Amino acid sequence: MDGNAPQPQGKEQRILAAIVFTDVVGFSKLAAQNEARVYTALQRDMGIITSLCRAHSGQVLNTMGDGMLLCFTSAVDAMSCAVEIQRTLYSQSSTIPATDVLHHRIGVHLGDIIMSGDNVFGDGVNIAARLQAEAKPDGICFSKTVHEVIKNKLKIDAQYMAPRQLKNIGKVEIWQIPPIEEARQKTMNELISAPLDVKQDTTGAVGFKSVGLVLAVLICLGSIMFLVRIAANRGIPPSAKPGTALKDPNAAVRIWAANAKKGQGDASPGNASGPGAGTNNSTTMPASTGPSVAELQAKFDTLKGQFEFEQAAALLQGDGKTIPNAATMAQTFSDLAEMKRWMDAEVNNATASNKISCTMLINGAQTEVGVYRDPSGAGYMVETSSGSTPVPFGQLGAAGIGAIAQALISHPITNQQPKAQTWVGELQQVYPG
Repeated sequence: MDGNAPQPQGKEQRILAAIVFTDVVGFSKLAAQNEARVYTALQRDMGIITSLCRAHSGQVLNTMGDGMLLCFTSAVDAMSCAVEIQRTLYSQSSTIPATDVLHHRIGVHLGDIIMSGDNVFGDGVNIAARLQAEAKPDGICFSKTVHEVIKNKLKIDAQYMAPRQLKNIGKVEIWQIPPIEEARQKTMNELISAPLDVKQDTTGAVGFKSVGLVLAVLICLGSIMFLVRIAANRGIPPSAKPGTALKDPNAAVRIWAANAKKGQGDASPGNASGPGAGTNNSTTMPASTGPSVAELQAKFDTLKGQFEFEQAAALLQGDGKTIPNAATMAQTFSDLAEMKRWMDAEVNNATASNKISCTMLINGAQTEVGVYRDPSGAGYMVETSSGSTPVPFGQLGAAGIGAIAQALISHPITNQQPKAQTWVGELQQVYPG
């Protein structure tokens, strides 16, 4: 957004706001390698960011390709949200395949913005965008203006950077919060490489005590990191977890989504504790003992209930090979994962004026709906006569997924898929009724 660009027509409103600007590192290159997979990951992350923004009293002003523009009335709320976004995405990265991880940069600035209709522009937006470009992957950069407001209100490990010459802006003093993994590694390296000031002792007692102290500190630090990771996972607001619907005032579709969840039983996102549920972490368990067949089966059932096809296939091809009929089911879920990527790509190209039309069971009645891409990335936008709501893929239910797939078989948006009918048959076999 260039401040010299022509200003849009209409009534303008100038306000002071804290702006958070996000962007995905190397998105174009990633999309060129596997467009469908990357766009699915982008929708997932944008849903998380949108939910966290709302949880911190913010507003999503715009989405620009792989970036998002968030607005807050408080710099403290803006920075809290930015930090929570990176913590949540970092925690998520340990639970999904590395190929599904996107790395986001974030810039934060407090300044004037101009709102005109659906357009937002001004120096506040430009500076936030430039600060985002200065951030490291998974890191945050913020301006001196923000630092002056938050320095006595938030406890964050920020580092001062030399003033930077920003394009079309001038010199700006910048603070940065490094990526979590970089900060963790730096702490470990500093501890390991720190010199020990130990006086020589002919008995050797001091030497033994020093080595014991170092080992104790390393063990303690490792425990702290482990607990921090657990706390980070537990600290993710339920509304920000992947596959979780955002709040919506539309009653009809909300009831339909709830019914879909009920159909999934205890394996639904609202009831499952995640892919790691049921793992025995007892200290009496031998270190070499892997998960039991029952534990692997429970993990698989959770992934199946959440419609996480790709992760279910990966489990069956890895540790879950001991599950009965694993090889056949692995192929089936690999096919369903391919079906989901095809559906995501088709829905991503659908719009409100060129939607996918199908019939779904909503609140006990067959209802004509339109499906298209949700601009906020929170899921599929499902439109009924009473309004539209974003619904995550996993909450469509097997019947809803099958209905959309059948509609795309008959009337594809961009790509006719000859395997699609076979995939729908496999879906019906895995999720009968």
